[in-house]
Order: sequence, then C-alpha cells, then structure tokens
Amino acid sequence: MGKYLAPRAAIMHSPLFEAAVIKVLAGKAASLTAEEAEELKPFRVENEAPGSSAE
Repeated sequence: MGKYLAPRAAIMHSPLFEAAVIKVLAGKAASLTAEEAEELKPFRVENEAPGSSAE
C-alpha cells in the first residue's frame, strides 16, 4: 500500500500539481512556487464584488 501513498507514487500524474493542491488545502497558498501557482491557474475562482448576484 505504501507505494500508492508515497509523495512520488507512480499513480500520480503530476507531482507538481499534487504538491500545489496540498499547500492550498493546508492553508499555505502564500508559499506556492511560481510553477505550482501556474499549475493551479485553470482552477482559480475570482471573488465577486459584495452585493453582486450570480444570477
């Protein structure tokens, strides 16, 4: 089982993406490297202005 849970397991498609996601989930997004931030760009969500509606 350890070979599937290791940080560089063969099952992992993008170790850089995985590392970036872990940092964000741990509340450490400020420590993302430029490369990690680039990997997460397609998933970025901009905050809406207060009082605006998504309708």
